[in-house]
This record gives sequence, C-alpha cells and structure tokens, in this order.
Amino acid sequence: MRNQHQQHAGESHFSDELHGVNQLLEDLWGSPNRSHQLGTLDRQTGKFRNIPVNGVADAVRHTLALSDAGKEAYFACAEYLTPNTREAANVSGAWGFWMDIDCGEEKAAAGKVYATVLDAEIAVRGFCEYVGLPKPTHIVYTGGGLHVYWVLDRVVDRAIWQACAAKLKRLTKAHGLLVDDSRTADIASVLRMPGTRNYKYEPPRPVLLRHASAEFIAQSAMLDAIDGAHNRLCSAAATTDRKSVV
Repeated sequence: MRNQHQQHAGESHFSDELHGVNQLLEDLWGSPNRSHQLGTLDRQTGKFRNIPVNGVADAVRHTLALSDAGKEAYFACAEYLTPNTREAANVSGAWGFWMDIDCGEEKAAAGKVYATVLDAEIAVRGFCEYVGLPKPTHIVYTGGGLHVYWVLDRVVDRAIWQACAAKLKRLTKAHGLLVDDSRTADIASVLRMPGTRNYKYEPPRPVLLRHASAEFIAQSAMLDAIDGAHNRLCSAAATTDRKSVV
C-alpha cells in the first residue's frame, strides 16, 4: 500500500504539461522493481515501436523528445516483469483501470462517440453513479477525447486485473457507455502521455492531464464495486436472455 498525495483530502489539482507527465506516471507506475514501457508511432512511415524505460524520469525524457520530433508518444499503463516485451504475458500487474473515450461531431451524429469532452465526462459520471463505481481519479484530454483512470492504493495482479477488467467491459456495454472496448480490458494497453501532442490532427492538439485526484481508490473497494455491479446488472441480464430463449 502506498501513501496518498500530500494534498488536502478531496482536493483536486489542474496541472501544467510537464507536471502532468510526471504525475500520471508516478501514480500508475508505483512499483520500484518493475519494468515499464513506452510506445511511439511515426505517422509518416506508419511504424510503431515499443521502448523500455528506466523509471519515470527516463520516460519523460523520451516522451517529450518524441513529441518534439513530431511522433506520437504513448505509455504502457501496466508494469512488466522484464523489459523484453510489452505483451500481456509479461505484465506483472497494474495500479488501476482505464477507459479510452473518443469524441467528435461527425462520429457522434452516427451514435458512435460523444460530441464533446463535456458530453463524455457527463456520461462517465452517469455510468459511475448507475453502476456504483468510485469516481475516476485521473482524466486526460487527448485532443480527440478522454482517457479516464481509476488509480488504486494497491497493485492488482495480472490475472485478477484481467478478470475484473472483462467485467468492467461488460458493464460499459450493458450501460451503453461509448468507449473503445479494446482498451478497457487490455492490460498491455498504451495510452497517450500528457504533455505531448496528438498528431492525428492539423494543427496537432495538446494532450493534457485535466484532473488528478488527491487520493487513490482502495483496491478492495474498486474490485468489490466491479464484481457487485457485474453480478447485479450483467448476470441478471444474461439470466433474462436465457429465459427468453427457452
């Protein structure tokens, strides 16, 4: 278990770009003896590569250099047993859960995403209230939507994380929350780094840590909330579906 941030209980802060890079990594990479990974995409060549790093300072240095060079910069949310690969089998565990939510007027007209980040934030808030999850601890504005995190006070081992994340994914579907499901239950996910630029757009858009909570969520509270909501909402729906077929 780790200490909470040295801020008043319940207080939030809004960070500048450099602080945002450090803050999110420090909160998600909480184990001193684990390996960590970055990812980068060169949009001109279409080439993606993984970059093992030695802690937060090394990651920040690489990330800002990549972004300054016009490349997309991402970080692996989980922690790894070795620096050799970013595959899920090499993950030791994760300090939180996450969601990727896209926004945009054009896709919103087709009912696929939310029109604005404000719409997305309202939807996430409603999802948490309906399902009974704690509020997200961190929100990143990606330039094209939101990355939402629930950061915990204890690390979750890979197998437990994968089982709980699969339930969380089913909950988003049951509620109709418009998220990129490929990220919700993928422990080897890479997401955008605050302090960089999103080069999918012209001009490039900043990636900003919009919100970071002063407190982490108790691991047991998050896991129990996911499990309880899944039993209540998804298992009941599955039972109803089976009865309707009989």
